[in-house]
Amino acid sequence: MFRDETNPAHSLVTWKPKQGTAKIGRPSASFPDILCSDLQIETVRELEQHMRDRNSWRFLTSCDICPDQK
Repeated sequence: MFRDETNPAHSLVTWKPKQGTAKIGRPSASFPDILCSDLQIETVRELEQHMRDRNSWRFLTSCDICPDQK
């Protein structure tokens, strides 16, 4: 089962600003970066694919996969 493509929620979650100045030092982690690292996903594109597919998202975020988080 796929989610509604007209809902802009997935594009708002994965949005990254394309303007502004770069700061010195390590760049701060964005929300999509944190989601990818927590769910052990390589790219934001892969995250978007999982977010569109309800069954895939439920499997990925189930507690069976991440036993260290309670």
